[in-house]
Amino acid sequence: MLRKIETPAKCELHSVIRFLHAEGSNAAEIHRRMSKVYGETFMSDRKVRKWCRNFDAGRTDVHDAGGQRRKPVSTDDLVQRVDQAIRGNRRFTISGLSNLFP
Repeated sequence: MLRKIETPAKCELHSVIRFLHAEGSNAAEIHRRMSKVYGETFMSDRKVRKWCRNFDAGRTDVHDAGGQRRKPVSTDDLVQRVDQAIRGNRRFTISGLSNLFP
C-alpha cells in the first residue's frame, strides 16, 4: 500500500521527474507513477513533459527560475505615503488616490 504525499514542494516534484527521466522513463510513465504517490492533480501531464524537455536540453536546476512572476508594486515608501494621504483627508475616494499615486 502506497502512502500519499499530500503537499509536496515543487522542487521535490521536479527532482523526482529528473530522476525518473534519467532512468529512462518517458513523461507519460513518470506522470502515471507519480500520480500514485502524489495524487492525480499533483501536476498536469503537459508540465511533466515540459520538465522532461528541459532536462533533455541540459537543465540541472530543479527550482523554478526566479523573476518570472510579476514584481510587487508596493514599497514601504508608497504604503507610508498613501497612509499619510488617507489620514490627511479621510473623505478620500479611490479615484482621488489613484490620481495622487499613478
